[in-house]
Amino acid sequence: MKNTLRVFVALIVVLGPHTISIATSPTLPYHHYNINGKIMRTSGGSKKDFTVALFSKSRFDPTSAYRRIYGQGAEFERAISITDSAGTFSLSVRDYAAVDSIAVGIVLPDRQTLLGESLSRMQLISTTMYGTFTNNDVKGCNGCSSPTTSTIVVGYRYQVPEQTIQIPF
Repeated sequence: MKNTLRVFVALIVVLGPHTISIATSPTLPYHHYNINGKIMRTSGGSKKDFTVALFSKSRFDPTSAYRRIYGQGAEFERAISITDSAGTFSLSVRDYAAVDSIAVGIVLPDRQTLLGESLSRMQLISTTMYGTFTNNDVKGCNGCSSPTTSTIVVGYRYQVPEQTIQIPF
């Protein structure tokens, strides 16, 4: 029992500084998509109360299927939108995953999701968001200098052209 406790304490002493060092590194940049659009129906029926969401295809596996982007749960996000009587919608979604392309989709109960036009991330107009990162873990010094500060990319905002999705019924 004493040996197990000693090994556990030794592991904490050895691995503790590395865990703290990892936690102080900057996070991955976010990708924020702002999308407005409308739906059209060939039947001329009501355009109200359709659920619209954003979908993406992985940058690392372009053969993969589109997956829904759920967002990060921030207060300003609108990860889904319900269309009004004119069929308009507005989405504002933030995600940390690197994507190859995005598409707006209409989520239909008991039917396959209808995806709109696929847009490559390279087609989108983006703005780079910068922030300041302060590193308090200066190597090789025992509190003898001030922390280092650097400017880093914290995210990208994409303005997506207005989308129109055709519903074939």
